[in-house]
Amino acid sequence: MFRKIICCLFLCFSAFRLHASLGDEEGEFQINKITSNVYEYRSCQRENNYYPESANGAFIVTDSGVVMIETPWDTTIIEALLDTIKSRYHQKVIMSIITSSDINCTKGIEVFRRKGIKTWASARTKYYCSLKGLFRPDFTFINDTVFTIGTYQLKTYYPGKGKSEDNIVIWIPGDSILWGGSLVISCDKCGLDKHYSPREMLQWKRSFRKVKHRYKDARFIICGTGRWDDKRETLYCTRKLLRVFF
Repeated sequence: MFRKIICCLFLCFSAFRLHASLGDEEGEFQINKITSNVYEYRSCQRENNYYPESANGAFIVTDSGVVMIETPWDTTIIEALLDTIKSRYHQKVIMSIITSSDINCTKGIEVFRRKGIKTWASARTKYYCSLKGLFRPDFTFINDTVFTIGTYQLKTYYPGKGKSEDNIVIWIPGDSILWGGSLVISCDKCGLDKHYSPREMLQWKRSFRKVKHRYKDARFIICGTGRWDDKRETLYCTRKLLRVFF
């Protein structure tokens, strides 16, 4: 028990340190270059009057158009984000792959639909979006799928239940980038956002181990919310948090 308390205090201190330097506000977004054609974008939402939380997405610039991962949590920045991508990289966003039914992934689906941007997700995610009363993606896939856009491949993988029942990860082999989404946890976090049963926690740990082993050569591992600046730190914090709470 004492060990768990110390671990929890460490994670809370890390979260405070990172949030104190976040400096993001609602209605703003930030684009960060990961590799030559892969970029991360961050937007911010303030949930339940707490401090603003960073929600991450990514986009890949190809000769055939731009592919996004997730939709922005803050829908007020979508117009400006799409305009920035088009003016900076001279390509339009043509599609988005959504990795779970969490609201920070799905909230912009309807805006994308109105702009003619196709949204894809697993059939499992579409089902859970319906259950939660969230916007549903336009197109679905059932099994692990490879998307080929221009010279880029994006490979989806469902390791099992994690933070959500439907969370998938996306592997970009050309750049050795793993989009971990909600399955991996930022060091911003000092706790979990809801109660998980021992069975659910065990399933999450098993799914995390599968992903960690399958993509051991990843150069970057990006989580769905919060900071992910260091691959080893992200893996460490995920493992530690799962241990603390189970």
